[in-house]
Amino acid sequence: MGDGWSDQRQRTLINFLVYCPNGISFIKSVDASDIVKDATNLMNLFSEIVEWVGPSNVVHFVTDNASNYVAADCLLMVKIVAPIIKLLHVVDADEKPSLGYVYEGMIRIRKGIMSIFRDKQRLHDPYIKIVNERWDKHFQCNIYAAAYFLNPTFLYDESTFVETLKVMQGLLDLLEQRSICSNSAKAMKKIKIYRDRLGSFSSESALPASKNMQPDEWWKLFGHSAPYLQKVAIRLRSQIASSSGCERNWSLFERIHTKRRNKWEHQRLNDLEYVTYNLRLRQKHQHTKRSYDPVGYDCTDNTDFWAAENECPPELDYEKIMDDNVYGDDAIPIFDDHHGQDDVDIQEEVNLQDFGDVGGDVVGHASFDQRFDGNDDINLSFNPSSWT
Repeated sequence: MGDGWSDQRQRTLINFLVYCPNGISFIKSVDASDIVKDATNLMNLFSEIVEWVGPSNVVHFVTDNASNYVAADCLLMVKIVAPIIKLLHVVDADEKPSLGYVYEGMIRIRKGIMSIFRDKQRLHDPYIKIVNERWDKHFQCNIYAAAYFLNPTFLYDESTFVETLKVMQGLLDLLEQRSICSNSAKAMKKIKIYRDRLGSFSSESALPASKNMQPDEWWKLFGHSAPYLQKVAIRLRSQIASSSGCERNWSLFERIHTKRRNKWEHQRLNDLEYVTYNLRLRQKHQHTKRSYDPVGYDCTDNTDFWAAENECPPELDYEKIMDDNVYGDDAIPIFDDHHGQDDVDIQEEVNLQDFGDVGGDVVGHASFDQRFDGNDDINLSFNPSSWT
């Protein structure tokens, strides 16, 4: 537990205590006057306390409910899931196909969690187990391993590339599928040329270009020494690994599919969806020219997209769409010239004196288009004696 208070010298002190079945124990008091307003520094302070007590002994952390304390607690939790958040950023990027980065991202996740717990197996094993179970259940397939091997950014980096049996077996199994590779034998013979940087892969500009060019363009430029492997690589490295581009726009479709529009004909509704959705995509590409690598881990902010989501202004105003398409000129019912006698022109002014003498002292002039609020006094004085 951590609770802050100010002494007579206006210093901000934080007392740290531990609650256990035997009672509450005091740990220490820290002068946090210089760091109390900074969530990152508070997070580092809380992290030191957790490390001192022992992460396995901490069930939860109770602090003040001030915004800086809440933010520090969130950062402390994000510290454990930071490797996963970074991979989600990479997969969610629209600027570059991300299929070739998923397998390497999982390796980073495991290494990142281990480093957080300082390679103490009894501490990181529960988290690694959760990650592995999720991976084995949903993502363990040959396509990720093959895309990882066919990514020159990783293959030519000896310090990070991990050539395991699963990676090579995944690549070979994928090449044996006739729907993906028409001649697996010739493609397998060229694996050595690609791995050892021979032929067209030996160019000095090949490795720097792999970090800046689109994956399929890189293989088109440098992969002509292995044509069959080149075709497979272009197909794999051109794919995305997430459907978040659709999921993030569900709110757009919810606005269009409202009860007030459920009677529209199907084709007109599809046209509206088509125009609105593509306008949003076009504006997004026009305003998202970023100066960082979309698949670079060093450019990723762990807390950017979940702590405070930045909502862009809508490309088309919802009410404007509704007014133009539902209440426009073509949607107003048109009556013929023989409409009922009960219709009244609401702009016609009515003079009360035109109704005859109802007292002689009628004061005021009323009109249907005149607006009165609840505080206006309407003076309609009259003489009852004249009603004889």
